[in-house]
Amino acid sequence: MHSLEQIEKLLFTNLEGNRQQLQDVIDDGLDGGYENRIPELIKLAENEEPYYSLLAYVMLISWGNQAGFISLLNLIQDPTQVPWLKKSVVYDRIYNCNSAFEMLADALRTSYYCEQDQQLKNWRIQVTQYFLKLYDQYYFGQSLALAILKGKEITPTIQGSIIEAIENSFIRLNQGIKIEFDLAFQVACLIITIEPNEDELAAYYANRLLSLNNLTRRVLQELCNSLQYSPSPKALPVLEGINNRLKS
Repeated sequence: MHSLEQIEKLLFTNLEGNRQQLQDVIDDGLDGGYENRIPELIKLAENEEPYYSLLAYVMLISWGNQAGFISLLNLIQDPTQVPWLKKSVVYDRIYNCNSAFEMLADALRTSYYCEQDQQLKNWRIQVTQYFLKLYDQYYFGQSLALAILKGKEITPTIQGSIIEAIENSFIRLNQGIKIEFDLAFQVACLIITIEPNEDELAAYYANRLLSLNNLTRRVLQELCNSLQYSPSPKALPVLEGINNRLKS
């Protein structure tokens, strides 16, 4: 276990020894310079109490650290045993639900600002695909979709996983069970990541989403964003339906 002083130095202190917010330290480390912290950050991620463990993973993933990616993948194979999922340590301010995966997906997006190599690309693909397996069960907000858009060169590789995540989400949405976050919004966000040459498929999923009751305004606006530049003739009636819902 680490002392609070050690944790603060690892997570909240820059190279000059000044106290900073976690995100500021992450941003400062995107071009390197913090390599000597990596071994202790790995230990922090794997052995510390849930809150600091999560923050360590966020830092490691943001910096595109291979050991961090491997450790995270091993950990989330059984989400029910992940400490910061068993007991929430971070919450979304709108839905008051566990936002750990939203934070990690945002860290994945941030990793695209790091120096690129084939190994890192492969780990990103694996983490993205595993996040997509969990997409209908956990809160990701917009973050995973934004990470996919940031790394659009991997979209052809993960297209099948995107479609599977959307289909699984529709199954859950149609079960009539209470979901603690807006899963329909997450689906709307993911539709925009479908490959550009699959415009008809995007319109098809948008139309399926539009058939659901009680869609929030955020969902409708996100669907507009997904389809507004679509060349597919099937997108136009869907956009008209969205506009009618927005006006009602």
